[in-house]
Amino acid sequence: MKTDYTKPILSTKEHIKLLKSSNLIINNYKFAENTLNNVNYYNLSGYLYVFEDKYNSNLRTHNFTDVNFEEVFEFFKIDTKIRHLLLSCIFYIEVYMKNIISKTFTEIYKDAFYNYNIPNNI
Repeated sequence: MKTDYTKPILSTKEHIKLLKSSNLIINNYKFAENTLNNVNYYNLSGYLYVFEDKYNSNLRTHNFTDVNFEEVFEFFKIDTKIRHLLLSCIFYIEVYMKNIISKTFTEIYKDAFYNYNIPNNI
């Protein structure tokens, strides 16, 4: 059964208002607005969880004490840098693995891949 989505779509200004209502400190409103327009609220909101007040480990409070928007964005930037480092490493691992597979295949089957449409060559 399909469930209707009841949450309203919020503008950037409304997202900032929502964050402020959760006691997140917004030191520079223009910076927060530009950041949310570029990064998107939902990409950044995952980093908010770390800073939430914890009253009960099973429930989210969506409330903050002495946390500002810039601190949350710094976590986002650090995570982005780590992600880029890992992806660049994965790229080299992929190239290395393709090379090993290609060499092994060539050593075993010689030029069979060249005549791939002739089944008896393999």
